[in-house]
Amino acid sequence: MVSEIKFSSKAERDFVSIIEYLENNWSLTEIRRFNKIFKKRIQTIKLFPYSYPSLSNRNNIRKCVLMKQITLYYRINENEIIILSLYDSRQNPSKLKV
Repeated sequence: MVSEIKFSSKAERDFVSIIEYLENNWSLTEIRRFNKIFKKRIQTIKLFPYSYPSLSNRNNIRKCVLMKQITLYYRINENEIIILSLYDSRQNPSKLKV
C-alpha cells in the first residue's frame, strides 16, 4: 500500500497557477469547488492508485481528470505517489511535460 503522496515542483507551480487564475477570473465559490474536487481526487488516488488509466505511451504515468479543463498526472512508486503535473487542457498539447 502506498503510504505517501508527494508533489513535484512543477505540480506545485501548476497548482498555484490554477488558484491564481481562479482568484483573478472566478469567484471564491469556484476556488472552493476546485479545492474540494482536488482533495477528493488525491484521496482516491491514495486509496486506489491504479483506478485511473495509464498513458498509452508511458505505462508508469497515470492521468486523472479533475475537471474538464484540468488533468492531473501522477506516477506510482513502491511507497509513494508523485503528482507530476496539473495540466490545463485548453493549452497547446505540445506544452504537456510529464
